[in-house]
Amino acid sequence: MIKLFLLLSIISVSNGPQVFYKAVVFDSLEKCMNAIVPVENVLMMQSEQLNHDAVWIQSQCLEFEGFPPDFPS
Repeated sequence: MIKLFLLLSIISVSNGPQVFYKAVVFDSLEKCMNAIVPVENVLMMQSEQLNHDAVWIQSQCLEFEGFPPDFPS
């Protein structure tokens, strides 16, 4: 088992009872933290394309122990 970092983004849109999430795994805290703003920007652009009036996004890097994933080179 190795230390991994999960970038978890929680998304809520206006006039909807659902809460959505996106998650990405990184092999270092630095990579995870550096990805927060770009990931939130992409999620916001996708929400705008879907014509959502108001969007709330909160992202965090969560540390956990896991099996080594196959990261693309």
